[in-house]
Amino acid sequence: CDLDRGLLTFPDTKPLGARGWRWLQIHLANLCGFDKASHDERLAWTEKHMDLILASARDPLSPTAWWKNSESPCQTLAACFEIAAAIDSGDPESYASNLPVHQADRAMGCNITLLWLVITKVAHTSIWCRNRARRTCTRAFCTK
Repeated sequence: CDLDRGLLTFPDTKPLGARGWRWLQIHLANLCGFDKASHDERLAWTEKHMDLILASARDPLSPTAWWKNSESPCQTLAACFEIAAAIDSGDPESYASNLPVHQADRAMGCNITLLWLVITKVAHTSIWCRNRARRTCTRAFCTK
């Protein structure tokens, strides 16, 4: 399931904007098991680990590839790629992304499982594989 979710993308890209950039960073912290903290603490966690995030995107098979130890390694690597691309664009808020991001709003009674069903249905209408992420995850977990 993690590999499938790590490969999912929406068919169209949209600029992240301030909210999208914030949620992308929160999403990464959630994937790494830092999901019980406040949103601000998760943003701080992501900022603290930014060197590792960028290093993982640039050399995902390095011996220090910490993303392999996350709760959802392929989704984590996909988020690392997206964060690195957004930063490399020079303006993360203007970066056009198509990566699904988990969001749960307890006040509205939503849950991640239900949201993923919606995201999966939308994404399956026109999905393309992130070849780099797929090859990397496959090499990292299906080889010696």
